[in-house]
This record gives sequence, C-alpha cells and structure tokens, in this order.
Amino acid sequence: MGEASAPVSINASSHLKRRPRLLVTTGVAGLLLGWLQPGLALAQRAEGNAIAQADDAFGTMIDKEVVGIYSDVDVRGFNPQRAGNARMDDVYFDQLATVAPRAKAKTVVRVGFTALDYPMPAPTGIIAYSSHHAGNAFELALDAVTQQYGSVVLDFDMKMPVIRDRFAVSFGLAHGWSTEVDGAKRAAYAIGLVPRLWRGQAEFKPVFSASIQRYAAVRPTIFTIGPFLPPQTEPGKYLGQDWAVNRADNYNTGFVARAPIGERLELRGGAFQSRLLRKENFSETFIVQRPDGLARHRLIADPRQDSYANSWEGVLLYHLGDGSLGHTLIATARGRHRHIESGGSSRFEFGEVKLGDLDPEPIPTFSFSQVDVASLKQTSYALGYLGRLRGVGRVNLGVTRSVYASTFRKGVSLSRSSAEPWLYNASLMVQPSRRVALYAGFVSGLEESGSAPETAANRFEQLTATRTSQIDGGVQVALGRMRLVASVFQIEKPYFSFNAQNLYVEVGDLRHRGVEVSAAGNIGARLNLVAGAVLLQPAVSGQAVVAGLSGTRPVGTPKLHARIDASYRTDLLGGLTLTAGMLHDSKRPASAATYDTLGGRQLFTPSSTTFDLGARQAFTIRGTPVSLRVLVNNIFDKRGWRVLAANSFQADDIRRLNIYLTADF
Repeated sequence: MGEASAPVSINASSHLKRRPRLLVTTGVAGLLLGWLQPGLALAQRAEGNAIAQADDAFGTMIDKEVVGIYSDVDVRGFNPQRAGNARMDDVYFDQLATVAPRAKAKTVVRVGFTALDYPMPAPTGIIAYSSHHAGNAFELALDAVTQQYGSVVLDFDMKMPVIRDRFAVSFGLAHGWSTEVDGAKRAAYAIGLVPRLWRGQAEFKPVFSASIQRYAAVRPTIFTIGPFLPPQTEPGKYLGQDWAVNRADNYNTGFVARAPIGERLELRGGAFQSRLLRKENFSETFIVQRPDGLARHRLIADPRQDSYANSWEGVLLYHLGDGSLGHTLIATARGRHRHIESGGSSRFEFGEVKLGDLDPEPIPTFSFSQVDVASLKQTSYALGYLGRLRGVGRVNLGVTRSVYASTFRKGVSLSRSSAEPWLYNASLMVQPSRRVALYAGFVSGLEESGSAPETAANRFEQLTATRTSQIDGGVQVALGRMRLVASVFQIEKPYFSFNAQNLYVEVGDLRHRGVEVSAAGNIGARLNLVAGAVLLQPAVSGQAVVAGLSGTRPVGTPKLHARIDASYRTDLLGGLTLTAGMLHDSKRPASAATYDTLGGRQLFTPSSTTFDLGARQAFTIRGTPVSLRVLVNNIFDKRGWRVLAANSFQADDIRRLNIYLTADF
C-alpha cells in the first residue's frame, strides 16, 4: 500500500452474552474522520493478518493476533522470556518488565532453523521483538475494542515523519478497562515511543515502553491440598477483596543502533533498562482442603518493591566473500545487572470459607519488614563465525566466555553464587536439493530461572542462573508455497519446584525430548494455513524424585500441544474469507508430588480441545473500503483450569466474541 493511503482500524469484541457497545460509535467516528480529513493517510493495523504473515507455525504475534504453537512464554515447554532470551531489533535485551504492544510491531519465536543466523543462540529459543518502524509516510490508527467479559480498550497509534529520509517518530497510546474470567477488573495505560534517526544504512532508534497498571484487582489463586482439582467456580463472580488492588509500573527504556563502517565492517548494539515497580501488591489464595471446596482464605500484602535490569550489547561483524560464497566474523560483548526486591510481606489468615462463596474482610493493618534484595551481574564475550555457500548450506559456530556473580540478602544473612563457564554453539544446515534442507545444532547456555511463584514461601525471590544445553536437528521441505518443517530436540536444565518447607528451589534435573512439526503457507490461491504440533517427553529426575517430593513429570507441561489456524477466501459477497482455529493440549501434571490414592501417580488436569471460528468481509461505504472481521474463541465454551505451579490454579478463559471493523482512507 502506498504512503498516501492506509487504513484506520476500529475493533470491537465482547463475550457472546454482551453487546459490542463501541462498535457502531467507533465505526461512525472513523468514517467521519476519513470524510473530514480526506488527505490524511491512516495506518493499516487491523489487517495485520498474523496467519498470512507467519513464516512457520513456531509462533508469530502481531498486535492482538497470535498464531503458532509457541509464544513468548512457552517454547518447547520452557519460558524463554524468563530465561533471559529476548532481543529487541536483534539486540540483546534483559527483559524484566512487560513490553507494551504500542512499542513493538511484531514478536516472533526463533528456534531451530529460524535461529540459525543468530550469534550467541540460546537453548530455550529466542524471543525476537521488532519495534515500530517510522518512515516518510504519515500514518494514524485508531482502535476501539470491547473485549471479553465487558472489557474496553482504546488505542491510538501514529507514525510521523519530521525530516524526510532522516528523522521520524512512532508513538502509541492505549487505555484499557479489562475484566478477567474470574471477575477481576483492571485499568491500565500503555505507551510506546520510538523515534528513528537514520541516514542510508545507519540507524539510531530510541525505544520507550510503559505499561502503567493503575488499578488491578487481585486474581485469587486456588491451591489444593490433596489429589483433587478444585470445584469449578461461577465465571464472572469475583471472590477477592475490593480493597486488595495492585498498582505497578512497567518501563522499558533504551536504544538500538546500527551502522556500516566501510564496505565490510558493520556495528550494531544497544542498551536498555527494564524496570518493574510494584507500588502496591497483594496475593490472595484459597487453600482448598477437601473436594467439596472447603478452603482456608489467605492474603499476603507486599511493601513497595522496585526491581530493574540494565543490559547492553555491542556486536562487530566483518563480512567477507562475494556472490555465492560468504563469511561473517563476529565479535560480541554483552552485560547485564539485575536488582530484584522481594519479601518484607505481611500475611493474614481469614479463616475457612467454601470456595465460590464471598468472604469480604475488613482492611487489616499492614506491618512490613525490610525487603530482600537479589543482585546479579553477568558479562559475556563471544567470537563467532557464520558461513554460507549458496545452494549448498550454512554454518554457525561460536564460543562464549561468561562471568556471572550474584548475591542474595535476606535480613542480616547474605549468600553468594558465581560461575565462569565456557559456552559453545555449533549448527549446520545443508541443502541436498533446491527444495530440501537438513539442519543439526548444539548450544549450551547460562540462563535465568525466573522467580519463585506466589504460593511459595520465598515468593518472587530471584532464582539462580543455571547451566542449560540443547541438541536439535530437523528437515525443511518447500512444496509450492508451503514450507514444512520437522525437528527433534533435547533440552536439559535443572528443575525447580517446592521442597518440604514450601520453598521454591532447585530440586532435581529436567529433560525435554520432543518432536515438533510446522506447516505454513498457501494451498492454492484461496487457503492460507499455519499448523503445528509438539510432542514432548518431559522427565524429572534427581533428589526430588528420590525423596518422594516429585513425580517424574514436570508440572504444567503437556505431552502434546497442537494448533491449527486457517483462512479461506470464497467468492461469496465479493470475497468473504472464512477463518478457523483449533488448539489442543493433552492432560497436564497439576501436582509435583505423587499420591497413593491415585495409584502412585501425580494429579493431572484433563486434556482440552477448543475451536475458534471467524470470518472477514470487505465492502465499501460511500467509496471507502471497509473490512469486517468476526471471531468467536472457544465456541463450545470449554471450561478448565490453568496450572500456575504445583497444585496452584486459576480459571481458564471461556467462550468470547471479537469483532473488528476496519476502514481504509
């Protein structure tokens, strides 16, 4: 689409039992804006079709659309965001806080074949954020959404050129009032600001992202003691305390830059601070003691906790070769410093209640103690080589020296840990024919382990970084406009879970063996398909299993996860496009421990399969192109539990309706 013509997007969504209240109002406002400002170029955001833009089924996120079997928090059964494997415009970024959608245009999971060209790859996969990219076109997008359970979100995005071919600014602002399936209400702002200064191939891009949570009612956690799942609660009925409201600010501030130095040298790098400021924070738990729902009601209040992660990276690349043969020598240096505050909490026991009944309590008096502080520093230096021979294959080799040190202060006690490992990566891709490619790789890493969950005695405590490794290999086949990928992999990490004192610590070893498949592209001129599945063989071993604290399956990880997204363009009504989706998860371990009453097995949630149906339709109103998209998620209203940690649950989403109206001016 040319710079003079781009659309404004107006979206609306709701639960099936609610009216999309903003749809008509927003549609009229958008059309009026187009008629009153006929020369204004408006941005195409609602038509950012993730199904059409996905190169594979391993995970693509564009604005509100997500396709693929993986996400930024789940790749091959692990959380790459928690492991510290985020990149912003290909620059290392130690992410602690949420990146606002108004600052990022696209998120892609890089794993296997797609991670082949990344210097210093990571065992748990890479989360590649792409920031908004402003150029010489002025663009404006307005978005209004009525989401599930009565939520409302208003978005504004703008890209504005300031100096042609030199300087432009991308700016976004969102304000949302959301409601969760359990009735918890939230209000938040999101801001994204990405100025861009460039000349030729040189570019300097500051990135600012803020997600300001000004009101967030606590989502209670359901914890069971024993070999049973909690009884289902009524959707939309809020069981928490009206006065237990969380307020937090998420900030990501930094820059990325790249510049050629002569004909063969290239320099890129950046620096970021990712900050999570918990101004007020509560955790509410119903500890269910019997299958009939009898529970102990508990609340924990936290003092103000200010945590941040500073990170930087510089990469120097030297390119050799011309035409079909190419070599790139890489020198990389990166570092990070984390300061994590936790603890100092005030705990309250409110007595017994039947799960599902309201239990309002008066506001207690909070008595906070000194917060615990974790501090870590890590510096890594790497040398790498990327080689390619057109039509034959590619190779990626690297060696990294990493120096890591951390301290944890709890009251007057101080503990330390350190490591200075050598890390290696090697991967090879060969093409026996024009349509077929074979791949094999190995990578070792020193990755973050995240923080302890809310139900742990050491809740939110920063866990120590651990050694990890991955071996994988696969085949890629191009069939017309379809790309098929099949891979096998094995990932090994330490296993964290609850010990006998309810502390969330390292208790054993974890191994994920698996097979993943992906099919993405077009079948004929009408059908677009993104389909994938991962079949896992996850296994826990070590002291936790020997001591009887854990079974052999890690909590929350299914053996089979599959997803299909498809769109089909018909000739009806001038081009009606039908969409469909399917998501399947096999049963998940819900407990770490085994139970004699279950025959020595762990507690599991049942398998779950949900279906989505939708349609897209293009038409015109007084010469203005308009497209309408309708999507129903979980059409059969499947109910279930989301496993947060061992024996810890929250209600999963139920049926919901989404409506998107887009007008192009």
